Amino acid sequence: MSTNTHKITPLLAGALLLTTFGSMQFIQTESAQALNGCGGLNQKACKVTHPGPRCAKGLKVKEKICIVKKSTVTVQSIDKIMRKRAWAILKKTKAQRNILKDIRKCVANGSRRKAFKTALDAKNPNAAYNVVSQCLSSGQVRVLRAVPRGAGQTKSKLFNTMTIGIGAGGVGGFGLGGSAGIVINFNKAGSAVRFYTSGATAKGLGLALGADVQVGLSTSRMPTGPKTELGSSIVFGGKFLAGGSASIDFNRYGGKIINPQNIAFEGFGIAGGAGVGMEIGTRHNTKTKIW
Repeated sequence: MSTNTHKITPLLAGALLLTTFGSMQFIQTESAQALNGCGGLNQKACKVTHPGPRCAKGLKVKEKICIVKKSTVTVQSIDKIMRKRAWAILKKTKAQRNILKDIRKCVANGSRRKAFKTALDAKNPNAAYNVVSQCLSSGQVRVLRAVPRGAGQTKSKLFNTMTIGIGAGGVGGFGLGGSAGIVINFNKAGSAVRFYTSGATAKGLGLALGADVQVGLSTSRMPTGPKTELGSSIVFGGKFLAGGSASIDFNRYGGKIINPQNIAFEGFGIAGGAGVGMEIGTRHNTKTKIW
């Protein structure tokens, strides 16, 4: 749920590490050419008669100077890598997703859904939690808390909060969606439950329409006061999940050229309900306010 800062390290001992996620290129300024005063980054290109390449690996000649080759990295290629990573994580969450489905189904059942929505409309998180508590056991919480192995970079090995709310969204190449609900604190410290609202934009191939009960887990801790958090999620649905949809959540990266290894896994969620169609790894950029 929270954003991460990404720090660019300074050049070290004349060497530049150019990170372009899909392929990592090490520009060796201390190559044989560089030691001879040519072929390194921002150095003169070696003469044509010089043995070996005119510039070190990852560099090209421009006006007799060695410069960095233009990156082929695009926002689209980052999304492709993140879809693959999200799918791999999703497959590791089957047991937890089954529990979340049971909780979602319980809350969405008839009179409970009506009471839950009435509490949300009144912005009464405690009344909403009273409904959810009928569907959530301490044994389920113990199983839910463990972050799946192989999730990559993450700020916690435990899920610290659970969200449950009601949302409506639409994706048709580009769409808008939003939800409101409660955040439940799994830790003893801090508020037990808080109210949240969330909005999202989506870009990608997909179609998902409907008003769904949504349940999710997050590594983020319950904030001590009101807080706005940004994120990016990859959403799969329809035939890929035998109905319903699931999101794999990361810190905000949408629309940026960034090394995917620096994108932290922050949680996942599921939704279901009337009108859920098909989403093939659609990226949603989210903005959530915890009150």
